[in-house]
Amino acid sequence: MKSKLTFLFILFSYLLYADGGDGYGTKCNVNDMEINYNLFYSSINGELKVINNKGKEKVYEITSNIAVYNIESKQIKYIFPDTLNERIYKFYYESYYDSLKKQIVYNRSGNSYYEMNNLIGNYNLLQRQPFDKLFIITYSYETKMYSLWTATKFGEELKRVFQFDKETEYYFDVKNMEVRFIKQINNELEISDIKY
Repeated sequence: MKSKLTFLFILFSYLLYADGGDGYGTKCNVNDMEINYNLFYSSINGELKVINNKGKEKVYEITSNIAVYNIESKQIKYIFPDTLNERIYKFYYESYYDSLKKQIVYNRSGNSYYEMNNLIGNYNLLQRQPFDKLFIITYSYETKMYSLWTATKFGEELKRVFQFDKETEYYFDVKNMEVRFIKQINNELEISDIKY
């Protein structure tokens, strides 16, 4: 029994860190319908070659882009340029207001249930329209930094709005419509709020 548990622990550890040690999977699978604008989002997967600090090349299977398909116009737009050498880590947007629960519902595609715990202040909200933005988090194997990007739900006006390291936690403060980044440095907190 002990050897089975040891094997499972080793297997789990390998799967958790197989993508280079940042502790997260390499693909963000997106297949989602944005009902308010009649848009379909789909992830584009590819390979990213990275030279590590020992001069060895490693190939990562990543989500490299997200396509926005406008169902009405039959047009496809890709959110990121081909030159972005980062993997898409998470993909968020507000989907609709749930009047029974009095909260904003976010998309599930591209996010695990656990990631939905990054939503705070999402209760007893007054009814409002979902915010017209996509929130995308990418990871750079070169810099070992994450970036928060925003774009319209049509995939336009792409902006990198914040960079952070793996020691930084982030939360979507739904009530105040902000993304909050919190990092502990020694015995103090560094907090940055980015307005939607």
